[in-house]
Amino acid sequence: IFRNLEDTLALSAGLFPDLLQLSTLADYKEPVTDLLVTLVDSGFIQSKQYKKYFSTIYIDAKLAQKRQQTKDEKQMQEDKKKEDDRNDDQGSSRPIENYNKNGFGLNDYAVLLMPFYDRNKNVQQFFSRMLQSKDDLVKMEAAVLMLRNRKEVPDSILNSLAADDKYLGILFYKLEHVGRLDKFPKAYKSQLALARSYMVAQSERSKIDSISFLSKDITYLKGKKGMLYFFKYRLKKTDDWKIGLSGLQPLNENEVSSDDELSLLTDKKLKEYEPQNEQLNLQLKKVLFGFHKSAKNFFSNDNAYDNYKMADDYGD
Repeated sequence: IFRNLEDTLALSAGLFPDLLQLSTLADYKEPVTDLLVTLVDSGFIQSKQYKKYFSTIYIDAKLAQKRQQTKDEKQMQEDKKKEDDRNDDQGSSRPIENYNKNGFGLNDYAVLLMPFYDRNKNVQQFFSRMLQSKDDLVKMEAAVLMLRNRKEVPDSILNSLAADDKYLGILFYKLEHVGRLDKFPKAYKSQLALARSYMVAQSERSKIDSISFLSKDITYLKGKKGMLYFFKYRLKKTDDWKIGLSGLQPLNENEVSSDDELSLLTDKKLKEYEPQNEQLNLQLKKVLFGFHKSAKNFFSNDNAYDNYKMADDYGD
């Protein structure tokens, strides 16, 4: 029933605030509140329509924030232990986790509390603590939500997020989505930086040991012409260098894009004894052919791929 309600937001808004009475029941609390978040975020419901439920929402939000803080502290202890014991790069292998991936989360409460920001100091403190979180995803969601609603966010927060390859591209995309690219750190607004970030984001690891820019070339995808960037990377110091690519970026180097459709860590070794351009072009062909249904089967067949490469090597 709630999936159907989310398909008709304009009509569903009329069910509030009465529908919030169901949130006292465990089975209904999450779907009711989740629908409210969607309606508030979409502008179909104003704060006055759920104002009398503010105290309950705030208490739940504080509990969610407490859980996040406990998680932050635990992760800091684990990271410190790994750093103390690390001899083989294991400390860089922790996957990035989405704090809000399972059910109702901290950012959802932030959406509900935001309309009360200007007139409630407790809400202001709630967002301040989010910005101080050790989880960069929590910090980013809070910063973007605040900027979207024309609240001030310290430049140091945005710079710290942009300085991390894992989050630079995500930050750019989110600020673009809410119309606040004016707050994106100018020092990181370059095609090379964004291309690198979108490639790094393809990895589940929190860190990649080394990345080096190789070259760039004009490429066509789905009738669109743009610039593709090639990199070499290694996940750990003991790994071989492998080929990565990212794009498309605009042909005008002064412009940047959040297009990451061609961003990929190929997991293919960059061989020293073969011409570099040939290896890069071969990986590009493989990726481009993958956008065609028939070619996907071709490249998923190891023998077919090996025969293609052999033919390509000999110019057949």
